[in-house]
Amino acid sequence: MWAELMDELREIHLGLKPKRRTGPSVGERLQAAYEKVVAKRAKG
Repeated sequence: MWAELMDELREIHLGLKPKRRTGPSVGERLQAAYEKVVAKRAKG
């Protein structure tokens, strides 16, 4: 995951050509995990 995240950050910040992905990006996976935790905490 770390290597994928670093590649993604290079694409975003250095304007490199995106690599082909077969699923959600690391950013998308991290966002989904964050939203799951926030929703769980909101339920109490």
